[in-house]
Amino acid sequence: MQMNYFIAAFISIFVFTQTKAQVGIGTTTPNSASALHVEIGTSQTNGLLVTGVYNASATVPNLGTSSRLMFYPGKGAIRAGLVSGTGWDNINVGSLSVAMGYNTIARGTSSTALGDGSQANGQSSVAIGATAYATADYSTALGASVTASGILSTALGHQVNTNNQRGAFIIGDSNPLNSFITNSGFPDEFVARFNNGYYFMTSGNIERFGVQIGHYGNSWVSICDKSRKENFEE
Repeated sequence: MQMNYFIAAFISIFVFTQTKAQVGIGTTTPNSASALHVEIGTSQTNGLLVTGVYNASATVPNLGTSSRLMFYPGKGAIRAGLVSGTGWDNINVGSLSVAMGYNTIARGTSSTALGDGSQANGQSSVAIGATAYATADYSTALGASVTASGILSTALGHQVNTNNQRGAFIIGDSNPLNSFITNSGFPDEFVARFNNGYYFMTSGNIERFGVQIGHYGNSWVSICDKSRKENFEE
């Protein structure tokens, strides 16, 4: 019975669009700039609801290149933005996945890809930015030209790669020296590349204590200076 109601509603909208440029739901004066205008009014409980039945073996239509907003109830997947090619065709749409932006791909189950050319191919992986790739399960890639290719690994910043190392965490600066990609070398390793060094505080901002290492430095230096010390002799 619900399916019959859905079909009837769809036919009504289809017929209406053949005779009128805009479709209005909840309004008799749909906005002329919209094909579909849904007016909620002042209600604090009403909204737009789209439902369906999830089925892991469901398929989505292969629509190719276009700018579009799509929700596939069968796969529980959402796509929004612009795609050129097959990035949002069935083979590249993971169950329960989200992809938004330009040429983003969320192929992994429960994966998320946002930005420009980002890809989340691993299960429960996240890729956000420009050409950010989360290719392994449970991996996270945030930034530009970053790759999290190890299971449970994280890549942040610019031009860094976890290099298939499980549990690795790598973060990079803007790479001002153009020193190519920085890679992780071992599993469960932390790698950080910052051209102008590191500054670690163990106090608040007013009285600064901690250690730092400068550009091209290879040893730690105390942040606290002479003015902060007590009981010393000249």
